[in-house]
Amino acid sequence: GVPGLIVAILRPDLTVAVCDSVGKKASALQDIVSSLGLPVQVLGQRVQDVLQRQRFQLVTARAVGAIDRLLPWFQPLWLAGAEVLLIKGPRWQEELAEAQRSGTAKGRRIERIASWHTPGRDGESVLLRIR
Repeated sequence: GVPGLIVAILRPDLTVAVCDSVGKKASALQDIVSSLGLPVQVLGQRVQDVLQRQRFQLVTARAVGAIDRLLPWFQPLWLAGAEVLLIKGPRWQEELAEAQRSGTAKGRRIERIASWHTPGRDGESVLLRIR
């Protein structure tokens, strides 16, 4: 979704695809892509389905689900040496602890590469890199 559009704007040298399974959101993404003239492919599908058919070097995700639920989706990426960037809200430490307890984080290197405070919200939001 939106994080991919930002990457496409900041790094026009990259090939970018964005994905959203909600039809209205995918249509809004397509409208933004068209109005900005971005060379971005918009996929109106579930990310789990897309990752089974296409390969990427980097995937970004925001507001999709808890870390322990997301990590299994990215298994095909890691087999190809790709990375995942997750934008997570203030509960990120609890989510990461649960992913470690459940074993879904096993074998993954997870590092916080940026953090910030959002006005009106308690706690820290982060950008996590997962390899």
